[in-house]
Order: sequence, then structure tokens, then C-alpha cells
Amino acid sequence: ANACCTHEQQLADDAAGQCLIQSCAPLVHRVLLHGSHLISFGAIFGLTTGTFTSLMGQPRIFYRMAQDGLLFQLFGKVNETTHVPTAGIIVTGILVALLACLVELDLLASLISIGTLQVFTFVDAGVILLRMSPSLDTPITASTHDHFLDNSTTHEPRSNNFWSALISRIRFERGGRRTVLQNGSKPVYYTLAFTISVLLFSLAISNDWHAHLVWVFAALALIFFFLVCQLPTSAPPRTFSCPWVPVVPLMGIGCNAYMMGSIPFSAWLMAIVWSSLGLMVYFLYGIHNSTLGKVVSSGDPMEKATPESSFEHERDPLMGTHMDEPSYESTLNVSLHELHQL
Repeated sequence: ANACCTHEQQLADDAAGQCLIQSCAPLVHRVLLHGSHLISFGAIFGLTTGTFTSLMGQPRIFYRMAQDGLLFQLFGKVNETTHVPTAGIIVTGILVALLACLVELDLLASLISIGTLQVFTFVDAGVILLRMSPSLDTPITASTHDHFLDNSTTHEPRSNNFWSALISRIRFERGGRRTVLQNGSKPVYYTLAFTISVLLFSLAISNDWHAHLVWVFAALALIFFFLVCQLPTSAPPRTFSCPWVPVVPLMGIGCNAYMMGSIPFSAWLMAIVWSSLGLMVYFLYGIHNSTLGKVVSSGDPMEKATPESSFEHERDPLMGTHMDEPSYESTLNVSLHELHQL
């Protein structure tokens, strides 16, 4: 319908009978009419698949959170007969049924969009914080500074990639040899300020605010973007890693925040209420019982201080029968043997 009708015409009660017939050619009208039916038919299967995926995945998320102490231990119990987290399944089903019965479909769709964009934003921000914070596997001692200094990306740039070399050059010339130990809470504050600036920029454009406010928010977003980029980062992991950190995660945060700013206020109100409930559970219960939080507060390495119930796969009922994972050396030897056979 976007090819033949304006947004105002599509909102009319008889849009299909008036706008499409009068504005579109007969052939185009038939294509749009039958094409919309096909898309609606496929959307039913897509929504059904997404709903069942969420219903199956959310109890498992509750289970892992309960194992760490972020949720009540009731969600961490597994039925001895069915081997599923029964409490999480029941609570998830009740909440989904109440939302489906009491909330309008348009509002619920906007709420789901906000939640999805928030999750993507948290993932992008998590990449930045992990690269700009000391590893939890290494205790903070006097010799840790030299370890991070040797692995810091703020050395004299040697990368052949243009953007990586440019970012490394800016960091090196501004601060010399710096480490992630000197970042402190700057990555958190700068990333949060960048997200809020982009969100306000989107709101200003969507709601036709004064042009000066649009330029102010855009300038603030650029300032915090470069402030994050000039912070030193630790060496990336040897496995798959996000390239061009923090440029790529910041671009993801910017896109997500801009799209969130165009969502109606009613959906934002529902999201605020829903997030407030989650924050209440976290600050009243989770933050005081989190196993990982206690490990970080103690300053001990995770391998030595982490309890058995949180990270051991072999005792997890949802993981099935335990099988010893092959070591890196054995995997490498098998790969070399197969290579020689070729």
C-alpha cells in the first residue's frame, strides 16, 4: 500500500476500497491485494514460531538466573520426572496469557520492539565494557598493570586496517601507553550518555522539537562517541571477537536508540513499568544474592572463587549427561593428523 497510498490514506477506514482502487493501476492493485494475503499468511507462522521460542527459552533464562542467585531459588529447581524447570514454565505461561488478554495488539507489538532493541543495546554496551574493563579471570595485583600494558591496544599502532590504525593512533598520541585499569567507570558513563543523547536526538526529530535541540543532542552524541573511542581497550580474545571496538558497538547502540525514539509514548510507559518491576527484583533480591557479584567483590579469580552450582556443566540437569570436552591440544593433534592424511 505504500506504493500507492500516503500514511494518512492508509489510516482511513475504507483504505482498501478507496485508496488502492483509485490510486493504483488494476494490475498493481491485484498484486498488492494478493501479496498482502500471502504476507499475512506467512506472518502467522512467524509469530507462532517466535511465541513458542520465547515460551521455551524464558524458563531456561529464569533457571540460569536462579542458579546465579539473581532470582528466587524456586526457578532453579528441575522436576525429577520431566527434567524441566516447572516453576519457570508455569510463571511464564501465566504472564504471557495475561499480557495477551489485557494488552492491545498494537501496544504489545511496540512493547516487544522496545524490549528487543533494549536487548541489542545491552549486548553492544556489554562488548564495550568487557573490552574496556579488567578480566574477571585475573586477580588485580601490582603486576597486573604490566600484564594489561603489554596487551593494550594503545601501543604504537601497527595494524594495516585503516580504521583500527586511526583509532589506535588517536589513543596513543593523546594518552601514550595507557591500560584498561585507568578507565574506571568512564566506559559506563560515556556509553550511557551516548545512548541517552541519541535517544533524545530521535525524540526531537520524531516530535518536531526545536531545531536547536536537534543540533545540541547530535553534538552531544558525537562528543561522547569520540570520548568512548579514545579510551584504551584490552586485547581481543583469541576466539571470535567483534571488530573495530568500540566503533561497531557504538554504531549498533546508535541505531537501536534512534529506532526506540520513534516508538509511541504509550509503549514507552509500559516498558518503564515492566523495567521497574525487574529493577525492583534485582535491587531488592538479586544484587544481594548474586554469586558472580560476590566473586567480583572479593577480588578473587573466577576459577577459584566461583561455587560449583553456577558454572559446572556436568551437574546441570538441563545439560543432560556429562561428557568430557576435548582439550585444545587433543583437538589440534586430531586436526593435524587429518591434514596429513589429505
